[in-house]
Amino acid sequence: MQTKSAASSLPSATPETRWMGVGHSALSGSAEATSEAIHQALSGRTPRLVLVFCSPAYDVPTVAATAQAMAGDEAVVAGCTTAGEICGQLALSQALVAVALGGEGFTVSSRVASLEAGPREAGRQVAQGLLELERPHKVLMLLSDGLIGLRSELIRGAYGVAGAAVPLVGGCAGDDLLLVKTFQFHAGEVISEGVVGIALGSIAPMAIGTGHGWQRISEPVVVTGSDGRWIHRLNDEPALDYFLHAVRAPAEAYKSGEALPYGGLEYMLGLLRPGGEEIRATVGADYATRSLLCSDVPEGTLVAIMQGSAEGTLNGTHEACQLVSQALGEHEPLGVIAFDCVARLVMLGQAGLMEELKIVTDAFPQAALGGFYTYGEFARARGSRGIHNATLALLVLT
Repeated sequence: MQTKSAASSLPSATPETRWMGVGHSALSGSAEATSEAIHQALSGRTPRLVLVFCSPAYDVPTVAATAQAMAGDEAVVAGCTTAGEICGQLALSQALVAVALGGEGFTVSSRVASLEAGPREAGRQVAQGLLELERPHKVLMLLSDGLIGLRSELIRGAYGVAGAAVPLVGGCAGDDLLLVKTFQFHAGEVISEGVVGIALGSIAPMAIGTGHGWQRISEPVVVTGSDGRWIHRLNDEPALDYFLHAVRAPAEAYKSGEALPYGGLEYMLGLLRPGGEEIRATVGADYATRSLLCSDVPEGTLVAIMQGSAEGTLNGTHEACQLVSQALGEHEPLGVIAFDCVARLVMLGQAGLMEELKIVTDAFPQAALGGFYTYGEFARARGSRGIHNATLALLVLT
């Protein structure tokens, strides 16, 4: 398990001594694009942490090595491949974004673990960096493989170390919707089928906020048959048939997947939680077993069928910003790291994406904004759960 730490002393820091910067590049060369984006993000400053989010079209080992060389040996450097990138009010594709933070008052520690030993154990391992932090405010950021399920177990493992007081946030790596392989990197090394945990401590408050904007279109129903990846039965009915009835699918959809409404965009499941729903994407169906492909929905869970729209998606953006603003009160944000689901990217289209990013930058006008479009989001402020799809998760630093 790889580890890395970057710390500062504990002076009486002011908000001006801490900083976050962002940069982006669409240059075709992997080293050149990485250098350009990080140069913009650093602006001559010495970082504690550098995050790089890049299209898999780049040579990931070159990106990882170049980023570590530019940031220096004392900085924690991590990142992943994406399904799109965010920098300020720009929603990018086939590009690279760098997010850097530093100054007195930040402490960073990181860990890497393979998911081969099981996601719960991996979550426990990467959360160990929190034990090194002595700051009054802490958060654990997770960058995970985007094509391996059982993410709820990953959160449970991390929660076992972090406890109830430390928020968890992050995203699952993408591969530009190829759905073949995703990558993460840490300390100049590239991994796949793993997870990077970045423990961030600060003398100032940090807050997370989530929003999805999806609406219930069915009554609550119990998952009565599930193996954690496939949902077989809802209320003791075949899950596929219950779903098709709820979304008013045409008759031919009961016989052929070619007529199945595209669940991954317009219809999903909502796991009913106190205060709202956790969205899960329905990404496929097995007509032989009448089952739905929908990960991280345990048997016994109470769910509802959800419907999405562009308008609702933007309402979710407002909700995420409002939750952060309420949590931070009078503290002035200096940076926002966004983990935004690729389903929202497809739902909104380019014009809607610009509107979404304007909502975020208007809510936090003095803050730098960077992030990426994910294959799933992590966000947990309370309880041991916190897996999302089709959701915007924000980490805001002050």
